[in-house]
Amino acid sequence: PLLQTLAADGRCALALGTGNLEAGALIKLRHQGIDAFFPTGGFGDRGTDRAALLAEALRRARAHYGVPFAAAETLVIGDAPADVEAARANGMGVLAVGTGRTPAATLADLHPDALVPDLSQTERIRGWLLGGR
Repeated sequence: PLLQTLAADGRCALALGTGNLEAGALIKLRHQGIDAFFPTGGFGDRGTDRAALLAEALRRARAHYGVPFAAAETLVIGDAPADVEAARANGMGVLAVGTGRTPAATLADLHPDALVPDLSQTERIRGWLLGGR
């Protein structure tokens, strides 16, 4: 529901930043029925440095959408410490999600801009994202 809401809003442009190889990531996304939400991104076959992958995702999103997105206007949603650290290294906002292997308390210690237990709070997340974190 969150992806549908953000994609329909018109103020959001979605891209993916992942350590997965591009082909593998697309298979995973397709299996979940969410591949259409991510027309571009940065992938693990271009390197292993998570910060560099997010920078690549931003460059590719700029090219794909034809918009000069600023890093400070970009929000990373992630469930791992590496996601929070990579977002910070790029000057991006970060919403940490407690759905991965990392305990929420550990993510909170990294001081993300926001922390949610999961992505089910669609309106809260949309409001936070579009309301100017």
